[in-house]
Amino acid sequence: MALQTEYEFTLPVGFVEADGTLHRKGVMRLATAADEIQPQRDPRVQTNPAYLEVVLLSRVVKLEGLLSTRNGDFGVEPGVIEKLFVQDLAYLQELYRRINTGEALSVKTTCPGCKDTVEVSLSPGEAFASGTPETQFKFTLPCGFVEDSKVHKEGVMRLATVGDEILPQKDSRVQNNPAYLPVIVLSRVVTKLGSLEDVNPRIIERLFAQDLHFLEALYQHRTGGESLTLKTRCVNCQATVEVNISPGES
Repeated sequence: MALQTEYEFTLPVGFVEADGTLHRKGVMRLATAADEIQPQRDPRVQTNPAYLEVVLLSRVVKLEGLLSTRNGDFGVEPGVIEKLFVQDLAYLQELYRRINTGEALSVKTTCPGCKDTVEVSLSPGEAFASGTPETQFKFTLPCGFVEDSKVHKEGVMRLATVGDEILPQKDSRVQNNPAYLPVIVLSRVVTKLGSLEDVNPRIIERLFAQDLHFLEALYQHRTGGESLTLKTRCVNCQATVEVNISPGES
């Protein structure tokens, strides 16, 4: 049996270029020892260890419509991985873990039609429906930000990118006080709040605690890791069978 070294995938959200072009389909190859060793000497990783995943994935992934940056067919700029939405990073991390750790890439389940036992193989390319995913979400704060007797409650949050979670870790305010991290992250992803022109860390810092907790919960809900969906057809009744596997689940 030939060794499978490449796995097609479809990102939950996708990489969006400056002109609005969306890239969701791609291929991940099996990693080599060099893929895991060499990024540890990258100055960006030595400065910020959280950047290791960015450099590593940039070596083993290719996206349709983007040119490879390395010899061969694979490799994207680390900046591409950095600009992915957090959901996409979690998806790629889970796919990387599954294809590189020797775990079983199939799950047994019960067919919803004939109730027979069916083995479902990993097919991440089928995991998400076609179409443009939603990347911005409206919200209403429980209390609202008060300025000059005006209350700002209606706002918009966008999906977080990998950079939104990694780069604030080098902020001096976060290094002096790690509890400040949510303030910096939320100031990057809350794009609108009432009529305010700029939602900066000072505004997030002055929110009521109820509003901060609300935004943190919304952030976690919207940017949480996506599950892999495994699909097949029952050989007995031809019913569609699928299983959702959450990140980290064996």
